[in-house]
Amino acid sequence: KTKGGKSKKYSYEFKTRVVKENLEDKTSLNILEKKYNINDSVVFNRGHLYLDGGEDSLRTMSKASVIPLVC
Repeated sequence: KTKGGKSKKYSYEFKTRVVKENLEDKTSLNILEKKYNINDSVVFNRGHLYLDGGEDSLRTMSKASVIPLVC
């Protein structure tokens, strides 16, 4: 979702770029949220999918595939 609550579909390329920017470049969720005007939970959830299933998991992501982490 974008900030403001509207659902938005993101391209595979966009999801991959943002997740890699977070995980590989160590860019914080807060900075990515502001840079791309997206909710930080979008990056967080996709990051975990990427870590669990690789880049292909970002191609077919659905709401059902997001499993919240308990910290």
